[in-house]
Amino acid sequence: MGALRYAIARPSESREARGAARPAAGFSLYAVVAALAFAGAVALAAGSAVQAARTPLVLVRSERTSAARQNYPTYDEEFNTAAGWLDRFFSFDIITERDVEAGRLSEAGYKLAILPENAVMTGREVQAWQQFVADGGKIIAVFSTALRDENLTLVGMQLGELLRIRWLRWMNDPTFRQIQLVEPSPSFTGLPKAIPVRSGSQIVELLPGGRMVAGRADANGVLSRSYPAVIVESDAGLYFALPVFEEQILVVPELQQALYAAIRAYVPQAVKAEFSPISPDDFFRHYLPTPETVPVVNKVVEAIPGEVPPASGYPCFLGAYYRKAVSSFDYWTGIEGVVTLPNLIIDPARNGPDGPRDGASIYMGGQARGQEIDAGLSWDHQLGGWRPFWRNQTWHNAPGIPDKFIWYPGETVRMSVVVAGPGKLRLTVMSVPPGDGRGAGSEFPGERTGSQKGFTVVFDAWGFGPGIVQQFKRVNAIDQAGNEGRPVQPTAARVTAAVWSEVWLWRGDVKVPFTAERFTDMRCPAPEHFVVRTAGAAEGGDPGSGTSGGPGAGLTGPGAEMIEIYGTPPDPAASSFLN
Repeated sequence: MGALRYAIARPSESREARGAARPAAGFSLYAVVAALAFAGAVALAAGSAVQAARTPLVLVRSERTSAARQNYPTYDEEFNTAAGWLDRFFSFDIITERDVEAGRLSEAGYKLAILPENAVMTGREVQAWQQFVADGGKIIAVFSTALRDENLTLVGMQLGELLRIRWLRWMNDPTFRQIQLVEPSPSFTGLPKAIPVRSGSQIVELLPGGRMVAGRADANGVLSRSYPAVIVESDAGLYFALPVFEEQILVVPELQQALYAAIRAYVPQAVKAEFSPISPDDFFRHYLPTPETVPVVNKVVEAIPGEVPPASGYPCFLGAYYRKAVSSFDYWTGIEGVVTLPNLIIDPARNGPDGPRDGASIYMGGQARGQEIDAGLSWDHQLGGWRPFWRNQTWHNAPGIPDKFIWYPGETVRMSVVVAGPGKLRLTVMSVPPGDGRGAGSEFPGERTGSQKGFTVVFDAWGFGPGIVQQFKRVNAIDQAGNEGRPVQPTAARVTAAVWSEVWLWRGDVKVPFTAERFTDMRCPAPEHFVVRTAGAAEGGDPGSGTSGGPGAGLTGPGAEMIEIYGTPPDPAASSFLN
């Protein structure tokens, strides 16, 4: 697609609107192996003889939620994160919702069941949970648990009568910065009063018998005035109104401590280790680039025999202001570039209930066999910086951790999207230290120093692969919330100068400069929204930019360009290139 969807519209409670998916790798892969392989942990086979539980604690996997990828694309990753975290501290079993429906919870003797956002639930399963609680069992339910029936219809909190809550809606509250403990509870003894978080949450109303243990609060600790409950305790157990098993939320030490304390209070017999928080490095090690995981191509050639030239033009895709440079369809294997990041200047008149309706992105990707991929950096309004994302069938974000995976205006990064196997692409974003050599033979800077920020992920990209005719692109854009496929909305938003100091196309073990003769130049919806300067534009600017020129000083690298984007066509004298 010409430009990526700016994912800010967030319908109902569905995870596809929040878009924070992560691959089952690193810590998550460890979770799968550790949780499923340790002795006696799993009794998944339907119809198998019921055996006494080896532990009072059980983690329940929802196969129906896992299958509902359009609604809950991150369920498997969050389940794996939950299992990996639990395995550090507790002995537990894993069963599925089909075991629950078959009555195995009470028969096996479990005392506490954890439902890590088991959103899709049948009436039969609801009845089984009611029986489990009636038999003395406790539940820890998370976020969207039990909000949809087996037809994926949003029916509200089916376990609400048990947990003593009524679900109202999902809300992205930009002021939500703390979980404030407000009522003493045996489940949360010895904890700090404030737990720092950044998250959306379900909005729930307390029913008689429901006790608000903790509420949504702003950075100053002031509780929300409207339905603030985020941790609710009842005779049935606990409900967490935020997705506590997202890596970027669970990494908070105080939240880990709260979960540990609650589980320990319910089932002390399941404890196998004293609490010590899992560090961010352990949580996110699988995202950190290393020389072993990130490929580097250093051999440069000026031309490849038989190269297919780019198309003369393509129609614009509606919905955003974007400058796209797109290659030919050929046996390319990736794209790589170095860019100094710009700033997004928003239009105050286009602020909505969830924040600004205009966003920005700087990304790569391509197309193969009809599959379009976007991957790179998008502007995060709450964090005030650039956050890695990738979009295949669904939207995915890197964890929103400022000191690890967020870059800021003025920082320079090396970005690449390259083939990582049949049906796989790898996105890598690495800081380039000031003064680092960025010539053709330079390595990824993060491989030489652990102090630099870096992110890498391999993701599904059907149609791409080695030996495939495929296309690659780089894009600078102003994106508009909920506007994909429609004419752009008028805006005064603009993106200041982004400086690409070099860009390369990969072909196996060689790379060629991604210069004008190798790409189709798209400026959508119209050229006058862009200021583009190239290495060859020493004076007079880019003739197609719709603006007057300025010096192109410093643009000497292969494929080098400076790009500004204006929702309202600029006055040439206002260009930040000239200021």
